[in-house]
Amino acid sequence: FDPGYGMDLAALLAVTPPDPPSDFVAFWEARYNHARSFTPCVEISQGRPAHGFEVADVTYESTNNAKISGWLLTPEQGEVKRGFIVTHGYGGRGGPDFDLPVTDAALFFPCFRGLACSAQAPYSSDPAHHVLHNIDKPDEYILGGCVDDIWLAVSVLLSLFPAVRGHIGYCGIS
Repeated sequence: FDPGYGMDLAALLAVTPPDPPSDFVAFWEARYNHARSFTPCVEISQGRPAHGFEVADVTYESTNNAKISGWLLTPEQGEVKRGFIVTHGYGGRGGPDFDLPVTDAALFFPCFRGLACSAQAPYSSDPAHHVLHNIDKPDEYILGGCVDDIWLAVSVLLSLFPAVRGHIGYCGIS
């Protein structure tokens, strides 16, 4: 596999992106406002110790009735001063990562709709098919729903730890 498609660095740097659709900003602002108006119903399990953290299973409702599941890590000792949403690539995620270099943060590892512990109809759990789900319908395209899942993960984190407002980071680990 040649990720440069036969082009050298100079040719790759000369590639210019197409103009965005005329409604690009309005589309994403409307989607964001819709997600922000949604109140996710959060369920969280009793934490269990692992690798210096308390690990809890978390489930919340996202847009389009998608049930999102994942894991929340909080420090076994000390207080939570900040939060991170840690997402995954198309391979999904089988559990949380314990090797992130933070000791004062809540780490939330949601799984996107259709993948890993958030597998559900009508979404394929096969990454090659998942990415194509409703690709021809911008308002229903799976990746828009996955973005909603991230935005609502922030809402979940803030509902559990209001003090982290203004101190939330994002790790797009793939």
